[in-house]
Amino acid sequence: MSDSSPTPQLTFFSDAAIDADRLQLFSVQGDERLSALFEFELLVCTVDSVPLEDDEVDSLLQAACGIGFGGEDAMRFVHGRLRSVQRAFEPAINREAYRCVLVPALWNAALTRRSRVFQDQSVPEIVEQVLGEYVASAEIDVNVRATYPSREYVVQYHEDDWSFINRLMEHVGMFHWFTHDDEKATVHVADHNFGTTELQPDADYRYDTRQGLPMDGRTARASTRLRSRGVRDVQVRDYNWRTPAVIIDATATSDTVAGTGLYYNYGDHVKDPDEATAIATVRAEEMASMLDVHELVTNITALSPGHRFDLTDYPVGGAVTTLLVVSSRVEQRVAGQTQLEVHNRQNTVRCIPAEVPFRPARTTPRPVVSGFVHAQIDGEVDGSAAPIDKSGRYKVLLPWDLVGVPGGSASRWIRMAQPHAGPGYGMHLPLHCGAEVLLAHMDGDVDRPVIIGSVPNEEHVSPVTDSNATQSIIRTRGDIVIRMDDDV
Repeated sequence: MSDSSPTPQLTFFSDAAIDADRLQLFSVQGDERLSALFEFELLVCTVDSVPLEDDEVDSLLQAACGIGFGGEDAMRFVHGRLRSVQRAFEPAINREAYRCVLVPALWNAALTRRSRVFQDQSVPEIVEQVLGEYVASAEIDVNVRATYPSREYVVQYHEDDWSFINRLMEHVGMFHWFTHDDEKATVHVADHNFGTTELQPDADYRYDTRQGLPMDGRTARASTRLRSRGVRDVQVRDYNWRTPAVIIDATATSDTVAGTGLYYNYGDHVKDPDEATAIATVRAEEMASMLDVHELVTNITALSPGHRFDLTDYPVGGAVTTLLVVSSRVEQRVAGQTQLEVHNRQNTVRCIPAEVPFRPARTTPRPVVSGFVHAQIDGEVDGSAAPIDKSGRYKVLLPWDLVGVPGGSASRWIRMAQPHAGPGYGMHLPLHCGAEVLLAHMDGDVDRPVIIGSVPNEEHVSPVTDSNATQSIIRTRGDIVIRMDDDV
């Protein structure tokens, strides 16, 4: 592919305790996707051919760094951290070099795995809080249009921080991407295409298939278009114990052109018909968002996921087509280094029409709680009657929650299964503060616990033990006793 754009340039910069002029960047190969953490593979050499000392490599791994690539016409910067540094002989340049993997600073969130409870927060609020644990507030931009209800109880369960917020965003249709200037990276979060970054609205990006003509840095040359069939309808249904008579059900249409079939899902934890409608719409848009995919080969460096741009003379959509980049693979090499001369600047991007709502695929596994979880009834005074709300629910202290503090505010109110229940009648033996209970979770959903019973332990001994094994006893805290003895 001929390329008459200005000479490709590659730069590497780092806050490491190494002379910046000592390291030379020879090649860049980057993979980026909407709602994913980017990865750039770098080939770096020392100018003096002297290997780096171990402490210098340690410094590289610990320091913020970045790259610049493109041409004199348009340089693009990417900021982050090195995930790994590998020294090896590189035949392409006939010398030893370092293969480095550049990832965003947010990648550190994937290294922290824990369990904790979030209460009375919406999904955007939770996402922004967790992002703020890794990225400065000035480097976070949340732009959402939909109204997100405050959630009484959301659990991060044996998950790394990144997987936790990513699955929350995938569930409600939010997505993220990165932008970079010459000083910093910014992580953007949105739930609509026109919250994405508009790429130089006055730029003249053109599609030109004429062979033998040079590419000028604003031209897309080769292209493919993939159109697919999908599911026609999506149906969401759920049950809310607070409104047992209300049927929570909604249907949305996904592929209106060639779609067939029904995607039906029960148990998405929607609370009312309005939320069911919103989630059904998001699921339908998720399944339809990648039914019309355009792949372009270009040397437009600025094209990266999360950017919208106008392409003129494209044989789809009229004279000007507005596209949204959903993924890219960029490759750039220093010219004049044997095999590195080939394709010294190329960017392959996958796009969808900007008017088609993008929704991320739900690829992040949802934690499933198998079996039982033990917990402790929470309250102000251990051994006293536990607080009960108007629905007969209790609060519990979860042993794996690093945030919850005993004293009545450790978790949400949780229902307790009863041996007999009805409208105003049934059986309920109150639990007491400090009692150990077992929790089960509906459909394994960590956000939907139910107390299924209490169990004795060495501090809360059963009223029936080996010393009175023939007796059946009900004893209250005030020592009111009902005793049945089979030996009498």
